[in-house]
Amino acid sequence: AAKVAEAAGKGGKEESEALRAAYSSLMSQPDGEVVKMATALVERIKSKDQGGLSRAEEVVLRSNEEFPNDIGLLSVFMLNIVTLQPGESMFLKPNLPHAYLRGDCMELMAASDNVVRAGFTPKFKDVSTLTAMLDYHPGKPELMTGIPEGPNVRLYAPPSEQFPEFALRRGVLSA
Repeated sequence: AAKVAEAAGKGGKEESEALRAAYSSLMSQPDGEVVKMATALVERIKSKDQGGLSRAEEVVLRSNEEFPNDIGLLSVFMLNIVTLQPGESMFLKPNLPHAYLRGDCMELMAASDNVVRAGFTPKFKDVSTLTAMLDYHPGKPELMTGIPEGPNVRLYAPPSEQFPEFALRRGVLSA
């Protein structure tokens, strides 16, 4: 954590390597250590004034109800928390960690993408593949609102050659 704080805002390789080292260390912790850290984190957040919680702390408490003591609780603080409004979307480049927590969502992935899980799942977590493949460049996701094309229709143009422009009509995708 100290290396990440020291490198924060410097950008470039130093910041990316600090994030890689911190996240790899976190994800490689033995299950017993994860339980201790997650329990301590949840207890600390619960002891705070609930009206003054950060969004990350709120996500931790809500997620702990479904996935108690999960490594994902500790990962929350290394991610951007984004709340999409109806009609909004976001584009994530390959190898960026993300989690869908609640609400209605449609995810479009390239055919070659593999799902490598990090947390908030009972399924297998391939930590070595995950930590080796992630893009550790900090930044905010690109939000897209689409262009209105008629009643309940929006046209989206993701900044990627893999995904052509597409229209979304009341939850139905059209290329």
